[in-house]
Amino acid sequence: MSSIAIPESRYRYTQRVRGKQPLLSRLFSFFVVFLVLAFALELSFHFFIAPKLVIRHIEVNVGRDFPLSNEELVRLAGLEEPTYYYSIAPSRIASNLASYPLGKSATVQKVFPNGLRITIVERKPLVVSLVEQEGHVV
Repeated sequence: MSSIAIPESRYRYTQRVRGKQPLLSRLFSFFVVFLVLAFALELSFHFFIAPKLVIRHIEVNVGRDFPLSNEELVRLAGLEEPTYYYSIAPSRIASNLASYPLGKSATVQKVFPNGLRITIVERKPLVVSLVEQEGHVV
């Protein structure tokens, strides 16, 4: 039987180098794993969670004397079916609703996970004019 003699000092050096990876290599590996996990979570969110977040409940708060129905206000706001929760811009919807002459201001709030709250403040008319059309006073 033959035996190989390895000097002790050389054996310790090779074991030390194999046991310790350089710090930069470890950080790079950690960073790559982190990016892959973040990408996987992002994809799972966009494919499995986000499509289920469709606006289903729209709450409209206006005064009793406002001439438009809730359906007409939703149409005026520019909401088409289906509207996704994350694709809604409340400021754009509020400006659409505020452009209506009888509305003084409008606020739009997202209600997680599938709701939208629209509040419209009416203008108070200063003058009411009566016009006669086809024999009737309007």
